[in-house]
Amino acid sequence: PVANTHVYLLNEDGNPVNEGEVGEIVIGGAGVSLGYLNRPELTAASFVNDPYQEDVKMYHSGDLGKVLPNGQMQCLGRSDNQVKVRGYRIELGEIEHLMQELTGVNSAVVDVQNHVLKAYVVPANADADFAAQSQIWKDSLMADLPSYMVPHEFISLEELPVTNSGKLDRKLLANLNSNNTVSTNYNEPRTEAEKIISDIWEESLGLEKVDIFSDFFEIGGHSMVAAKVMTQIEKKTGKRLPLASLFEHSTVEKLALLLHLDDKLITWGSLVPIKAKGNKPPVFIVHGAGLNILNFNSLAKYVDEDQPIYGLQAKGLNGHEDCLTTVEEIAAHYNQLIIETQPEGPYAIAGYSFGGVIAYEMACQLIAKGEKVNMLGLFDTYRFPAYQYPTAWGKRVGDIRFFAGQKVHTIKHMFGSVAGFKFRTKKYMNMFRKLVQRVGSKETESVELSTQRAFEIMQVNDRAIANYHLKPADLKVTLFRAKKQDEYMHDPTYLGWKPFALNGIDIHDVPGDHYSIFTPPNDEILAEVLQEALDASNSEK
Repeated sequence: PVANTHVYLLNEDGNPVNEGEVGEIVIGGAGVSLGYLNRPELTAASFVNDPYQEDVKMYHSGDLGKVLPNGQMQCLGRSDNQVKVRGYRIELGEIEHLMQELTGVNSAVVDVQNHVLKAYVVPANADADFAAQSQIWKDSLMADLPSYMVPHEFISLEELPVTNSGKLDRKLLANLNSNNTVSTNYNEPRTEAEKIISDIWEESLGLEKVDIFSDFFEIGGHSMVAAKVMTQIEKKTGKRLPLASLFEHSTVEKLALLLHLDDKLITWGSLVPIKAKGNKPPVFIVHGAGLNILNFNSLAKYVDEDQPIYGLQAKGLNGHEDCLTTVEEIAAHYNQLIIETQPEGPYAIAGYSFGGVIAYEMACQLIAKGEKVNMLGLFDTYRFPAYQYPTAWGKRVGDIRFFAGQKVHTIKHMFGSVAGFKFRTKKYMNMFRKLVQRVGSKETESVELSTQRAFEIMQVNDRAIANYHLKPADLKVTLFRAKKQDEYMHDPTYLGWKPFALNGIDIHDVPGDHYSIFTPPNDEILAEVLQEALDASNSEK
């Protein structure tokens, strides 16, 4: 910024982004003009009051940027070039900037068509082997970008299309064809089982075709898509497969092999190796209320190479075993499994949401047995007031107190500001829209087919947590708290855990809300923070 001006990098909510994150470039100070001539609506949207400076306006440029390690700010292009591909939010400008730096690239742009990320390249040497060059460029990008941000196709052009004013004309990109188009080698299904799974993946991921050797998570798969995939597999084949099977069978080829196995040979164990290799002490992470441990797969990609991670999923998901009915029983079952895996402590245990309460009870039981727990990690786990009461009447009082506070908070938030009113109105409209969609949906029966057992276990877990009496313990809690908190909490600072963690609480703020802390790009930051916490706990005597 020049003299007497300020430059901020802000997120969608108008708050400063974390170090290294991408945000909108917003300019404030003496250099900001009064607005757009005769365009009051555009002025109101772009020229707003600067909350960091009194009586000063700041201007939303619409450009994206991030601060480099050397302190310089890098411009990454327009915010309207931000796209969403198979659930991942992607900054096209960030990919294009890296491509411009590649050897042999004269100029390049990236675009999305039919859910496929495509790179349009003007090569520096038109006579060079474009296929060989494309593979080199792809390998270079893989080293700097997540796999979902690496273009699937590379298209050679003599020049990029531009408008009369000399700007890139993205609308023309979709109409451009080249005889020099390189895409990832495609291996088609060879068996009926592979064809069924391939078709399901293509539909669920929004892809034109899926290579049978492509990794589910690398082509855009995540926990929500996985649940849909398994539902469709059961509907079309009658075979019920655990979500966790995608960890070891993450390609069409491998998953198809499971369809040929006897149901009794398919593993539904509660302990699932997410990343078993590594010399560091492992961390065991308990599922959230939705019973899904695929959320933790993204952590495995970004923690240290020698950091093992195990997931703990509910007993009884296969429908043949009885599920556990109390928090104490669940914790004891999980402790037995982790001791079999790691016979000697100290132990590192963590849990997400509902799973954080289970992890707390696990730590209490281990300590009672004389074991040492180095780290108890809670991923945005809120301790409801009712948990602290031992009797049904006391829990009822705790619930009444919470819901009363929640209603007051909602009313204040909704009518306290225009932004709050818009947020609540939009939220309620989305809830109503989803309700209408569910009522009118014809797929209700097929969804219930695959998830009925999970719903039953979730209901049992709800009763278990409702009857659980949480007690203070001589342990330390490491709290990974989501930065974006839209809902009411009686203790937004410690999420209710301060009276129970008698040895203190270490708080780590992580980007995202309760549901997005494990999704890109938040997952990478969460993994880094988790690794730092694990290393710190391992260094303690």
